[in-house]
Amino acid sequence: MAQNDRFTRFPWHACDMTLVLEIKWSIESTKVAVFDTATRTDVGEGRSEHPVPVDHQTDPAHWWRALVDATRHAVDGAAAMGITDAEIRTVMLDVALTPGGLVILDASGDAVGPALLGSHEASATDGDWLVSRIDGGADAWLAATGVLPGAGSTAALLSFVHRTEPTVWEQARSFTVPTGWMAQQLGVESAVGIHDAAGTAILDRSDTSRWRSDLLAAIESDRDWNACLPRTADAATAVGLMSPAASAELGIAPGLPIHLGSSIAR
Repeated sequence: MAQNDRFTRFPWHACDMTLVLEIKWSIESTKVAVFDTATRTDVGEGRSEHPVPVDHQTDPAHWWRALVDATRHAVDGAAAMGITDAEIRTVMLDVALTPGGLVILDASGDAVGPALLGSHEASATDGDWLVSRIDGGADAWLAATGVLPGAGSTAALLSFVHRTEPTVWEQARSFTVPTGWMAQQLGVESAVGIHDAAGTAILDRSDTSRWRSDLLAAIESDRDWNACLPRTADAATAVGLMSPAASAELGIAPGLPIHLGSSIAR
């Protein structure tokens, strides 16, 4: 049976559906699927490419435009099978492939300068420098976080910006990762998923609700790092509700609970 025939003949409204809007962000693109957890089937899909970054940096506004485009395609695909956006019950936002990255925010919560990506190779020397600044070196960093601050990690990128962009750094009031920025556009107040947080190289290995902010003291010792970093959340816990403004742009019902990460069994 062809897939389109299967979609046409399957009695969607006769089954016990729980529909999830699943968002997968990557450096290259944003993918969105309307996923039926009862049948483990995508009933609508969309994908929108991001502009090619320059020097592993990009304007994060491109990501939002891609999300709007991909979501509308996914919702339209579901609508073609008689499934409305009102039947979507939750949103899952996750990172695909390369974690890490950095988005710097000012006092108003707006992005300062371009976002730096997890593919950022020039930050490798900053990661090495950070490791050299703590007693015990690489072994001590690994014991603290389980991850070294390699090129593109949030820890290395913080050092890179501090070293190379003093004007941007002066405006910086908080920091997040790409999916954390996306979550804020959806209506969530400063949160990142555990998987994404691990790619920062500053998440506490023994307590994933806590940052090892002491490791960042080498960059700036008098900054309150804990106040500058987002909270972490497991995929099972909703971190907020989609805002009316975001819902209107995406073309879906407002107030959907948002989860960071993926707990969907496919």
